[in-house]
Amino acid sequence: MTEHGIYQTHLTARQNLNRLSIIRGVALLGQLLALVFFTSINPIGLPAEAIALVLAIYASVTVAGWLRSRLSIPITQREFFIHLLADIFFFSMLMYFSGGASNPFISYYLIPISIAAITLPRHYSILIGLAALLSYSLLLNYFVAIDAIAPSGHGERHGPAGVQGGHEPCGHGGG
Repeated sequence: MTEHGIYQTHLTARQNLNRLSIIRGVALLGQLLALVFFTSINPIGLPAEAIALVLAIYASVTVAGWLRSRLSIPITQREFFIHLLADIFFFSMLMYFSGGASNPFISYYLIPISIAAITLPRHYSILIGLAALLSYSLLLNYFVAIDAIAPSGHGERHGPAGVQGGHEPCGHGGG
């Protein structure tokens, strides 16, 4: 690859990380607004402290990613892949604390998959897809039940401690 080609690759990676930081910022704003709405205006029993902690850590990762995109040190495909894995991790934590796969925002998993498919080589895109699939699959059985968004028949599920609904994690499937 020529020097110009390498420069273009690093410039593209920097732009991709910058754009990802903007997408993260928009998503964080939406998640923060949803947290405020569903805890203050229309409470549905979310574990607000746990979600706020995840959002605060994710916000710091977002700022760090944005600052990283401003540095002159080249950004590799592996680094960008790790950023997308971090997105899947933090999103999974948010979904865990807010109803798991029954949360209507579960389709957000398609965003990092789409970004990976557009920006990364096939092997990284496949790994992102598998990470999202694994996370979604785990969220089918392991999550903090929120009765207000539980599919019919799931409001009666009991967590491992035998507590119905509320803030107890569900650790098994089926009704």
